[in-house]
Amino acid sequence: VLEAPFYESLRTTQQLGYIVQAAARQREGVSSIVFLAQSARDDDKCKGPADLAAAIDGFLDDRAPAILGKLDGAQLNDVADGIARQLEELPKSLGAAAGPHWDEIVSERRDWDRRAREAAALRKLTPDDVRALFAAAFAPGGAARRPLLVVADKGRPAGGLAADIPDAPAFAAGLEAW
Repeated sequence: VLEAPFYESLRTTQQLGYIVQAAARQREGVSSIVFLAQSARDDDKCKGPADLAAAIDGFLDDRAPAILGKLDGAQLNDVADGIARQLEELPKSLGAAAGPHWDEIVSERRDWDRRAREAAALRKLTPDDVRALFAAAFAPGGAARRPLLVVADKGRPAGGLAADIPDAPAFAAGLEAW
């Protein structure tokens, strides 16, 4: 629902980054939604990490709630059905057949029918379900919001980002899910 508007806002309208993407991910039992903006450098032509992070936050703070506020059942059904069909699609190769099962083994879930149940759950979603999830997990102040900002740079960022973590193992050990 937000993938195309995110790209349109950051890449097309604001012309930020040469790679802009919004996508859902699930790796080793951890579900996430990634909002990615990558730029070549921080100069007068390209925006740096602080500018990209501010643009992503701006989208999540302002534009996304407006888009989701207008979301109706027919729009959501189109998106959900498309994703559900991908989950239900028969594999075209041995690797494609083994991949989902290997994910279950690695994550130690061994939930062999997960994809079918996810497809069925997607088809039951309502616009209010999507808005409630966004409010809890993505909106500023959301109870389940857990943002993670990753900055990869040749040098040290000029500033404007959160402070470095001085003791990463101690920080990690103090996390609830660690």
